[in-house]
Amino acid sequence: MVCGGFGNAWYLSHTQEAITQVRGQELTGDVYLQALAKRGGTSIVASICFLIAFFFMAGVVVIFSDLLLKRP
Repeated sequence: MVCGGFGNAWYLSHTQEAITQVRGQELTGDVYLQALAKRGGTSIVASICFLIAFFFMAGVVVIFSDLLLKRP
């Protein structure tokens, strides 16, 4: 819920910082666009880490819900 609620604001802040840094290099035309494209994109490592974290947290929820809902 936190990522859903704040994710866009975090990404906007990240992209504004990246654009400011690339603008500081005083590049022009295609070189400027290529520098921006190089700073953007996705990270396969981050995707895998988030997937692992998701499955871990799902397991924690299942374990705790099983413990809490188990009747004596």
